[in-house]
Amino acid sequence: MESELGDVPANLRKAVSLIGRAAEKGAQIICLPELFATGYNQGILQERNTLLGSGFYQEIVRTMSQAAKENHVYLIAPFARQGNLKGVLWNSASLFDEDGELLGAYDKFQLCGLEKCNFRSGSEIHVFNTRFGKIGVMICYDAGFPEICRSLCLKGAQIVFVPAAWRKQDSYMWDLNLSQRALENTLFVAGVNRVGMEGKIHLFGKSKICRPNGKILKELEEDREDILVETIDLQDVLKARAEIPYLRDRKQTCFYDLECSEEKE
Repeated sequence: MESELGDVPANLRKAVSLIGRAAEKGAQIICLPELFATGYNQGILQERNTLLGSGFYQEIVRTMSQAAKENHVYLIAPFARQGNLKGVLWNSASLFDEDGELLGAYDKFQLCGLEKCNFRSGSEIHVFNTRFGKIGVMICYDAGFPEICRSLCLKGAQIVFVPAAWRKQDSYMWDLNLSQRALENTLFVAGVNRVGMEGKIHLFGKSKICRPNGKILKELEEDREDILVETIDLQDVLKARAEIPYLRDRKQTCFYDLECSEEKE
């Protein structure tokens, strides 16, 4: 999806249209890219990030809930989440079920660059039970930290969605991180990246689904707004874990800073 920076109503209209089109193609779980409703570039948005995120928060939630219900889909909608304290936001992804009920949200753990000026960092990692399987979510920069996806895996996730606003100059990291997180945890990883220019930030798309063996199941072209719908078989997770026994052979190991742990004489 290509969002208009700062134009929440226009982005909501486009998202609703794309969700409807994906549902018509048979999608049962739909994921939008990171901060789709407001746009991403924190350097341009600055304080408007908080004003837009808080001012439109209820409308975004209501619109996404209705879209999930009308299309009878699970919907992962990444937008700024507001808690009880107005004006304090998390870079988050909310999951709505087929009845439009909000099942919960994941708040981005690893904030990148100027995100640290506008968002609080997440503190919990969730796996959501759906009638299609167990879903995990991590957001963009999180994908570069193996601990997050491993935690989702150990909590039972079979599919991990990665909504993102990933830059063109780091496209090689996008390719490496998604495949590696899938392989080392032997689960499906679906990366959903923004497209378009926001100032000097080039968001290049290339959304993709990685198999549990790390190979690409299907991916979209760069710099093109599009919809990717693919059928997966969760039995492939079991097959991969039998053939690639990383999780079976994994030893739980604690590493200590020897300098700090040594008793002082």
